[in-house]
Order: sequence, then structure tokens, then C-alpha cells
Amino acid sequence: QCDIETVTGASVIANTSAFVQRFIVGQRPVVIRGARETDKFLQWYSKEWAKARFLSKYGDSQVNIADIPYGDQFKGEILDRVSLRDFVEQISTTTSGRGADTKSIKYVFINARELFSQGQETIEGLPNPEWMSLPHMADDSRTKRKLQFVPFLTEFYLGAAGSGAPFHSHNAAWNYLAYGKKKWALTTPDEALWSVKSAWSFFTEDMARMSKDPQTQTPLTCTQNSGDLIVLPPRWGHTTLNLRNSIGIAREFNFNEDSAAAKKE
Repeated sequence: QCDIETVTGASVIANTSAFVQRFIVGQRPVVIRGARETDKFLQWYSKEWAKARFLSKYGDSQVNIADIPYGDQFKGEILDRVSLRDFVEQISTTTSGRGADTKSIKYVFINARELFSQGQETIEGLPNPEWMSLPHMADDSRTKRKLQFVPFLTEFYLGAAGSGAPFHSHNAAWNYLAYGKKKWALTTPDEALWSVKSAWSFFTEDMARMSKDPQTQTPLTCTQNSGDLIVLPPRWGHTTLNLRNSIGIAREFNFNEDSAAAKKE
């Protein structure tokens, strides 16, 4: 079940301009089901981040792990630092859904530059979805403008079932789940929430309470499956809970008419 609009990867490739106009320019959240099947750029992640290949390239890389993303900044957590190989081994034996035990489930959620400056790829070389690589015209009913997509923050995530990110919001972004399964709760910008409460606690405690309170707007929910891509407009609040061990990438972006000026800034 999904409370936001869904489209297929095939439909996006077949009519990319209509997709961009409706969801990017129109600022509507959307899930692209099976994006991996038709997007050659997203297929790169699923190939390169398959477990054995990923660990052969990045297993020795040292990363920070925390209860929530950037836990040192938002909760004053003392971060643990481990190799990706050890972390993958750890989450492979983690069992979620045990109440208080979920407090010990750690999450890798880092600026991708920290990881991909250590390996063979550079962050600039990490591909965007194919629809961002094609020329588009935005029609605002008054004039047609050529769109330029400008990525500016890329984040890598890896975590066990039960890990996740608390409610937050940011610029427009796409989120690709290479492997795993993830549950989302979303709010409009006017209802956006900020929290350091774990996603597990929100979904198991707060959602039930909110659904019983007629004065509270219950967030929209959606499940993201392996190979799906979610695109969020600016300032939409969201929290994510990994339902299975999950690995993926999220990239914030702007779109404007002068990409050269934006990159310079």
C-alpha cells in the first residue's frame, strides 16, 4: 500500500517530460516502482553494491555508525567507528522487532563523499537517475524554461531491519533502494516534523496514537521495495524504517536554468 502516487519505471522512460512536469516541477512526491528494470544508471548501483562485489571494494573502509543519522550532532551520541565488512557481518546476524533491543541497532548514514573518496569511484561519478540526464522543458503556463538539474548532497545508507532515520525534511531529493525494504511516513511541508526519536519508536508507538487522535493529521505511508526510487519535493517531512537489511543512496538536488552558476555557488 502507498498513500502517494506511484508510477512504473517503464512509464517514466516512455514519457520523461510528462514525469518531470508533473512530479518535479509540480512538486508532488512519487514512487517509481521497478525503476531499476528500465534505468541503466540505477542498474549500476544494484550491480556494484551486490554484497560480495561491494565488500571486495569497500569492506576495509572505516565508517561511523550511530542510532540515528548524524547522531553526534543531533543527540550528542559518541559514534562507533567500524569497517564496513565488520558492520555487514554484524547486521547479517541482527534480529529486529524485539522492543527495547532495537535501541542497539546501529545505522550507517553518511555523506557519501566520506566513503567514495576511499574507493575506486568518486562522488561525482555516482550516477543520477536517467530522467535527470535528459534535457527537459518546464512549462509554467507563461513561459517555457530549460531545466538543469544540479545535485549537491549525496548520502549513503546501510542498515539492519529496525534501523532508520527520524522525522526530518530537506531540499528536493531522490532516494534509491538498491537492496532491502523500507517503510516511509511523510507529511506535507506545513505538517513537517523534526525529531530525534527513532523510526522504530515512531512507527510502533506514535503512529497508533496519532491514528486515534482526530485532531492530529496522520502521516502518509508508503513501502519502498528493492529497485524502487522515491522522489520527494522540497521540505516534505519524512521518516524511514528499514524493514529488511537495506543499502541505498539519497541525493538532494535543485533545478534551475543556469546550472553553471549553481555549481559555482
